[in-house]
Amino acid sequence: MPRIFIILAIALILSGGTWYWFHSLKSAPTAVRPAAAPSAPPVPRVLVAAVDLPTGTLLSTESLKWQAWTPGVPTDPYLAEGKVKSQDYVGAVTRLHLTPGQPILPDAVVLPGDKSFMAAVLAPGMRAITINVGPTTSVAGFARPGDRVDLLLTTSIDRLDQDGQILRYYPTLKATETILTNLRLLGADQTISDPRPPAPGGTAPPHTVTLEVTPKQAEIISVASDRGGLSLVLHSLAGSNTDIVRHVTRTYEDEAIPGLGIIGPHSLRPLPIMTLVRGSDATELAMAPYGATGVRRQQNQNPTNVTVTVNGDSGGSGSGASSSGGIVH
Repeated sequence: MPRIFIILAIALILSGGTWYWFHSLKSAPTAVRPAAAPSAPPVPRVLVAAVDLPTGTLLSTESLKWQAWTPGVPTDPYLAEGKVKSQDYVGAVTRLHLTPGQPILPDAVVLPGDKSFMAAVLAPGMRAITINVGPTTSVAGFARPGDRVDLLLTTSIDRLDQDGQILRYYPTLKATETILTNLRLLGADQTISDPRPPAPGGTAPPHTVTLEVTPKQAEIISVASDRGGLSLVLHSLAGSNTDIVRHVTRTYEDEAIPGLGIIGPHSLRPLPIMTLVRGSDATELAMAPYGATGVRRQQNQNPTNVTVTVNGDSGGSGSGASSSGGIVH
């Protein structure tokens, strides 16, 4: 009997302790975890001019930068980060003058491929003209948009005597002339900001180039392109300036190759004159160079007796001398 009371007492104690422990946990205050502070919204940024950009400037990576915008102020209509990429505007041209830090509006630039892109590239008062070129006349494609070049004309010219008359008995003379200098190259083929895509084994030379010129220079190029072949000469980047002048120089083929022995119009000397006397009539003939024909002055071609005089000296007489085309044989 006493053992049963002992067991009951222990059971009551354990159950009471369990109830007390459970009740104390239930009534204990719950620790409040502090709420996390809200994160600050990202600061918006817009595309701005990194340097002074006059009208007609071709944009590069150094021309643009991202700049923080005032929080809470809408970024429209500017070019906001996340909506556009700065790289998309490299190669564009400014329509307006942009100062450093000025936000760029979409209408302030002309993107490559736009119809008015070439007109935006031109400086005020200037014109664009395109000429045909080849690998050897375009500096093998090394002349790129933005470079400065000279323009050469290679052609054949007639030789003139002291009176300005064409010497038919002389062959024509090859000459090359620098007709225009320091021209800005605007584009190669239809590419303005970048060279042509590389071809296997190197960069493919262009078939045409477009130059920035004055109206008068456009007329000069148009006439010269019909007169002979045009070639480009590339300027150094270090020594090039922006002044466009016409500095004419000329080289004749006898200057380039003295061994030819050709007499150019700048050093023309008189040819020996041969007088062919036939009875009472005389014919003056020029002793023309090899391969040339021509007569200075001819009076009669029905001889009986013939006397040949070279520069006033009698060379003989007879009835067997003959002439053809003004040249005595």
